[in-house]
Amino acid sequence: MWTFNRIDHVVIWVRDLEVSMDFYQKLGMEINQKSLEEYQAGKTPFVAVRVGPNNQIDLRPNPDWVPVEREKGNMQHINVAMDDVEDIQTVIDTLAERGLTPDYGPEIQGGSWRIDIYDPDNNRIEMALNRPA
Repeated sequence: MWTFNRIDHVVIWVRDLEVSMDFYQKLGMEINQKSLEEYQAGKTPFVAVRVGPNNQIDLRPNPDWVPVEREKGNMQHINVAMDDVEDIQTVIDTLAERGLTPDYGPEIQGGSWRIDIYDPDNNRIEMALNRPA
């Protein structure tokens, strides 16, 4: 049998690629520039956003796509674990400086502090400290 070692990527539909890229950068993620260049050249149908060194969220634009209501879609949320942060308030304050406000939290779940924030297309992103509360 085989062993899985990570989820390589998740693909989500987005209505406005620029708005979505801006949102994910404000969360602290990085646009994969090679992926952006390939998208702009028509070589790929998505732009990858790096979530740490080994994972990514692929933003697949479709201006005609209509997001489902919050909590009504097939996916409940994407969880991202953050290293190098001691206090969830630091995350909240940094997001506020970037014009973002968590939709839920902060709260302790599974032994660590978390906040939840929705992206422009109603995808829920759970941001968790990668350390015990």
